[in-house]
Amino acid sequence: MQLKSMQIEDGTLKELVQHGVGVHHAGLSANDRSVVEHLFISGVLSVLTTTSTLAMGVNLPAFMVIVKGTSQYTPGGSRDMDESNILQMIGRAGRPQFDTSSIAVVLTKMTSRQRYVDSLQGLKPLESSLHKQLVSHLNSEISLETIQSVDDAIAWLESTFYYVRVLKNPSFYGKTRDCELADHLRAVCLEHLEQLNKLQLIIMDE
Repeated sequence: MQLKSMQIEDGTLKELVQHGVGVHHAGLSANDRSVVEHLFISGVLSVLTTTSTLAMGVNLPAFMVIVKGTSQYTPGGSRDMDESNILQMIGRAGRPQFDTSSIAVVLTKMTSRQRYVDSLQGLKPLESSLHKQLVSHLNSEISLETIQSVDDAIAWLESTFYYVRVLKNPSFYGKTRDCELADHLRAVCLEHLEQLNKLQLIIMDE
């Protein structure tokens, strides 16, 4: 633990790691995120506090996942998170190579409780809303250096609940019958990466 913590640049994170606790967010350097991921996967860290975007990208399964709240701030104010985002996060609970069971805990308001209970029990069809916020998620993954090319973006998209639902219900996501899935995913990624490029948040090569 001492040796690994010496490789960490952030002072607060270095102190937390000494106590078996890690944090993971876009404000950390790529090196610090990489060290934290390695320490958690190897079991050195018992607890990892992360932003919700981690559940969309890096695969860090855990025995227990706790979602501490189901509302998020948006420019229009606070609103409940989509059920698909919650499922994506609690889907990280479970380590097949180590555990035969896992635990997911969702903390929410009583007024929102039934909505999530129905979703988790499969009482209503659930579709992904990732495509509605894809620009924001791609920007986060690029800043984390998870995505560095169009092919990386496609591979990341294939790891999400969105990909699962496109396979099951393609017309809901605008995929036509005469369009191959790989072509659809590439077109979706290029469209949203171009938006980031126009906003000068990224630079795309020709």
